[in-house]
Amino acid sequence: RRLLDRGELHVDFLTQHLWKAARFGQHVAALLQLLVRFDLLVASPDSEVYVVPALLPFKTGGYEPVGQGSLSFDFHGMLARLLPTVFPRLIANAAKSPSMRLTYSRVYRDSATMFLGRRRLALELVPPTRPEMIAVRPLRSSEEDGEQEEGMAEESPDSPTSQLSLELAHQLVELVHSSTAEWLPHLSFTAGVLCPHCQHAGEPHVIDLAELGDEVLVCRRTLEPVSLKCANWALRWRSEALGTSLPNSPAKVVSASAADGCQEGAHAANKGSVPGASERDSSSAMSTGGGRWQGVAGSSGGASQAAVDNATSPAA
Repeated sequence: RRLLDRGELHVDFLTQHLWKAARFGQHVAALLQLLVRFDLLVASPDSEVYVVPALLPFKTGGYEPVGQGSLSFDFHGMLARLLPTVFPRLIANAAKSPSMRLTYSRVYRDSATMFLGRRRLALELVPPTRPEMIAVRPLRSSEEDGEQEEGMAEESPDSPTSQLSLELAHQLVELVHSSTAEWLPHLSFTAGVLCPHCQHAGEPHVIDLAELGDEVLVCRRTLEPVSLKCANWALRWRSEALGTSLPNSPAKVVSASAADGCQEGAHAANKGSVPGASERDSSSAMSTGGGRWQGVAGSSGGASQAAVDNATSPAA
């Protein structure tokens, strides 16, 4: 039942049924490695349980639009070929990293849920009808249909655990990098924040993390200045790249009202048309076959972009 409902296969099921003959006894480990090699099985946090990507269910329930503060990964037209194996692999690699503190996970064909300590994250496809990107957003306890850890209280929208932090953003970029490099060394992707202008128009694309080090941040399509008021982690990533400091504390950079405004923008964006083939800039793509993500050298000018962010930010 677990196999049919959740796509999870216990090793005992193989040894007691499919491989119960004596001739398989000494080859179970080799057979498992063979199935994993061809993505028929993917390891899970439980060493005795494997995920069967072909049997993963779709997530049921209402779709929560991805906000502008999400950390997004664009695989340049290759994402459809990576499904549904990509989510189990990300979870498996997160379980191997003690620093990520994976305490709970649930994998679906079209999404995944991770609890990293007290931080809840949802990994989702963007746009859901014709996926081109994976977006990572904070997950509220109420969205997990009661599957949250017992004794955990509901967070407010401006709680630090309900927003992506800079440290967590770095960990997630490294997680996707290491997972894809181990699996498909020549696969490239771009990590960054969704452009608020184009997302609202129904044609989302990722603003590369490397671009956060530019003196003035603009959308390459519309050439309009981009505000990062809905992405606290991106503001701090930019501040780190420019060598500047933010005047406000993390909790005040994005207030509850600002978060609501960003979410309304996400709802409006999801009512737009499904995007077609988007323009790609291969020079900004991160090749997982190369080295680790390298930060952009800081620029001495940050005042112009600060004016853009402050002009659209809510009053403290």
